[in-house]
Amino acid sequence: FETGGNLALTSGDTLRVKGDLTMNDGSAISGRIELTGTAAQTVNGSDVRFDTLRIANSGSGVTFNSNILLEGVLDIDQGVVEMAGNTITFTSDANSTAMLDMIASGGSLEDNSTGSLQAANATVKRYIGPDDDGVTISGFTAFSSPLEGVTVGDLNGISGYYLAGFPGTNWPG
Repeated sequence: FETGGNLALTSGDTLRVKGDLTMNDGSAISGRIELTGTAAQTVNGSDVRFDTLRIANSGSGVTFNSNILLEGVLDIDQGVVEMAGNTITFTSDANSTAMLDMIASGGSLEDNSTGSLQAANATVKRYIGPDDDGVTISGFTAFSSPLEGVTVGDLNGISGYYLAGFPGTNWPG
């Protein structure tokens, strides 16, 4: 595969990468990317997007030198995933919602960019579709938080959200 070349994977295809990976085009590869090196690997790029990403690095782990956007599943089977101060965004749309699979005992997701171990930055999005008319979003929607340490109450005060029924919300007053 040449530098600057194009790669087309279709859903169900798998590409195993044993070295470094650079992605700059901003489109998610439809198949599954597996980072399976036996030495340290880096992922670089200006607009890095994955459908399904599996980390199975048996060496020094994988370092992400840019933000990444996931449209499918992040599966950490083996190795340290170092975010180096960058953010993972789990997307959501009318067709699917990205997710972090259970991290295996041989893997970890972390950020050591400040010189001390800290939690990695993540943004989790959740698509809420329109009502039956296809245009408006009204009525009630049940929310829960997929993240440890984050509550639904943290959404209170965000423009466009009206929360009710528990302490700290606008209603009942």
